[in-house]
Amino acid sequence: MKKAGADAASQFTDRSGGAQDYVGRGALNLAKSVSENPLAALAIVAGAGYLLGRASRGGRG
Repeated sequence: MKKAGADAASQFTDRSGGAQDYVGRGALNLAKSVSENPLAALAIVAGAGYLLGRASRGGRG
């Protein structure tokens, strides 16, 4: 039973490390995109903020 727990812990550690690498690469790619196209990034964020603002109002206005 202890071996199964150790195997599960090892598998979890391996997979979480892979997930951290994946997220880290995504963050670097995002930072590179923003630095190369700051106006496009600003427009996307402004549009997302507008849509979230409209959605949070519900039926008011």
